[in-house]
Parts: sequence; structure tokens; C-alpha cells
Amino acid sequence: MLMMEPQPRSHIPGATNQTFSPFTRMSRGTVANTNLIGSENTPQVSINNAVTLQLNLVGSMLAYDIPNTTGNVTYAVQGKINSGTLTVNPGSLIAAREIQV
Repeated sequence: MLMMEPQPRSHIPGATNQTFSPFTRMSRGTVANTNLIGSENTPQVSINNAVTLQLNLVGSMLAYDIPNTTGNVTYAVQGKINSGTLTVNPGSLIAAREIQV
């Protein structure tokens, strides 16, 4: 069993007078919206003025996985947003620990 603790860094450019709901979550593999595992990071952000802002968010999640394979497994952090553009930065950290059960 593996325990992963990702701390993704997300970037939202050009936020003005909007409420954003950026979601980030772990996945086994890199196919969009497939094999999602663990908890979802869902900060709620509101911008209530005419000034355009750039938002840089850091979140924390936890995921457990039993990949059922002896080969390599790729893990990723996926993101989605209700409006605008969300970028999950490639410099995000994923700490993985093997747990013997």
C-alpha cells in the first residue's frame, strides 16, 4: 500500500470579479478524469473588485493506493476549474511512502 501526500501549486491568471472553485486531485496515471484517488483539494476564492489579480494557490491532499502491480506506476495531480484557466504547476511535490500491511 502506498500513501501519497501531494502539495500541488496552482496558478489562475487574470481573476476579476469572479468566484473560482479550483479542484485538484491525485490520479493513478495521467489520463484526464480517470483513476482518481484520495481527497480533493477545493479552495473557494472570490475576487470582488475591478482589479485583475493573479492567484497562486498551494493545497494539501492525502491519497492511499494499492496499485496491484510489481511494475512502475505513474501518479499525477489533475486539476479543473469552474471558470477561467487553472494550471497545476509541474514543480508540485508528491511525497510517497510504502506502508506494509
